[in-house]
Amino acid sequence: MKPGDVIEVAVWLDGRETAEIRRQYEADVLETANLNLKAHGLVVTGIRWIEKRPGEPRVPEPPNSISGRVPRLLVAEIAVGVPPSAFVTELEPDDLARLRRLTRAAYEREWPEYGRLTDRQCDRLINDIGPDAALRSLRHASMRLKAELDGKGDESTGRVH
Repeated sequence: MKPGDVIEVAVWLDGRETAEIRRQYEADVLETANLNLKAHGLVVTGIRWIEKRPGEPRVPEPPNSISGRVPRLLVAEIAVGVPPSAFVTELEPDDLARLRRLTRAAYEREWPEYGRLTDRQCDRLINDIGPDAALRSLRHASMRLKAELDGKGDESTGRVH
């Protein structure tokens, strides 16, 4: 298995399944796929559910145990990829909480009409912006330190002359 592959998982339905049974099946397939892919350093990057009927291309005859009104094959097409880098997973809990507060405050100042960000939305922004912001911060600190060592910096403001 490699990034970009699509794996298929299928189950026969006989038409008597409740919506709850189907939701549980879909959740089980996703959980199992994630567990199996994780062992290979991969993740589910997308999933598409398709119902097929006997006689359609690549659909075998249903087993004898499927005797409902309208037998169909429920197929999960699972896209495989590499996990995105997760900057937030590398942060200490206190640092993450602080970054979430700062992110929310900046977002609310810029776009007050859209309301408060959830933790998940904050984490997505922090993941997207965090590594670049951290790198800029390190460069700035490095420039400040060099200026101070050269005697050209103002320690009170951190500005370089």
